[in-house]
Amino acid sequence: MSDRKKVLAAAAGAAVAAGAAYKINKDIKNKKALKEALTEHLIIISLDGFHSRDLEMLNELPNIKKLISEGAYSEKVKSIYPSVTYACHSSIITGNYPDKHGVYNNEKFQPGIKSPEWNWYCRDNKSVKLYDLAVKKGFKVGSLFWPVMAGANIQYNIPEIWPIKEGESQVPLILKYGTPKFALEAAALYGKVLKGKKQPYLNTFTVKAAKYMIKRKKPNLMMVHLTDVDHWRHKYGAFHNYVKQSLIDTDKAIGEIIEAARQAGIYDKSTFVVLGDHAFIDVDHRISLNSAFREAGLIEVNSKDEITAWRAYCSHCDGSAQIFLKDSQDDEAREKVVKIIEALIQDKSSGVEKIYTKEELKNKRVTGDFEFMVEAKIGYYFSYHWNRPQVVEKVDLNDFDPYDSEYYVGMHGFDPDKEDYRTVFIAAGKGVKQGVHIEDMCIVDEGPTFAKLLGLDLGEVDGQVVDIFED
Repeated sequence: MSDRKKVLAAAAGAAVAAGAAYKINKDIKNKKALKEALTEHLIIISLDGFHSRDLEMLNELPNIKKLISEGAYSEKVKSIYPSVTYACHSSIITGNYPDKHGVYNNEKFQPGIKSPEWNWYCRDNKSVKLYDLAVKKGFKVGSLFWPVMAGANIQYNIPEIWPIKEGESQVPLILKYGTPKFALEAAALYGKVLKGKKQPYLNTFTVKAAKYMIKRKKPNLMMVHLTDVDHWRHKYGAFHNYVKQSLIDTDKAIGEIIEAARQAGIYDKSTFVVLGDHAFIDVDHRISLNSAFREAGLIEVNSKDEITAWRAYCSHCDGSAQIFLKDSQDDEAREKVVKIIEALIQDKSSGVEKIYTKEELKNKRVTGDFEFMVEAKIGYYFSYHWNRPQVVEKVDLNDFDPYDSEYYVGMHGFDPDKEDYRTVFIAAGKGVKQGVHIEDMCIVDEGPTFAKLLGLDLGEVDGQVVDIFED
């Protein structure tokens, strides 16, 4: 053998040895971490838009019923303000309110853009995150469409991200900001069932990918985001028959995920969590504050109806809205905004319930670059539109296609203290005590509770550990 070949062989042998040593060290680290945990596999299923009243039906379906009977649950889980998906999921995974983690809306503030970017990226969440601690501890972590996860440093990740620019495709974005190997594996196996973001196809893919991940990867922490129920609630109302069918399908999907754990041989070592991020309220009127701002000269447009200048702008959070001033020292614009909104509040038919100042919002635990937040009455929601003939318009279920994003008849984003507006938390399996009914909790309590199950510590957070654990 030549000297060159000897050197290459030695280098190859060293690389193999180093790889084997790395794997051994990683396995040792994982085993040590598991000794400090109450469970070996925490599988979290987020059912977006899970309303407390859903338990009336789901408690008669086999899989949710079984989880409730064998574990702990609460049907009185308070969300955060604003109760929108990305802010909520950031609170769930950190144990903090938006004033700490910094995700205070689904979308980024991009005035005049009809399809702005969302807070897709893990960097948008400024707090310590459960999954980062898990990876650091030596755990395997997987995520399927969990919000605010693009670019997360975990082993298996298909992030929730989609194209907004002409010519962009969703697949390259997922490969860029997820974990390419796992994403390609899942796409090769189940990609044919997808039709973009359309439901129920997205849920079908997510559940198939979840089962594959459990069987092949056996993650110690797994986060799954199911959006089917949320989709139909937006389009048809909170308790429409389509929603009921979706809940039935979701219960079946939960059963399939649990069965995958059995087939993987990890069922007895696993904890299963099903939770909601916010509830839903039926709506029949839409409020377009930007149309009022335009009429007052606070927004200017060109001949194509594109915004060319603005002094005040409404960024909608569905049942609430955030009002930005381009110049925080523009007292004239501020006075005009307050006058417009106070007039709407006085008009009982306008649907505007309350305006919050920055100081008042500190008590709501939400802060940002906006100057005000505005809350809608039950039955109303806000939009971004600056070109509507009326500021307040009636919306009708019969006026739109189920995949048209222009109109909604079910909404969230409201103040979490609204009546009949609570979500759900259910946990069962390893480490969880049977027969626990939690009278009252908040979604910020979930992160520290998950951390305890995994033997992790999120540090000083807003939420409290909920006592659901076996003695």
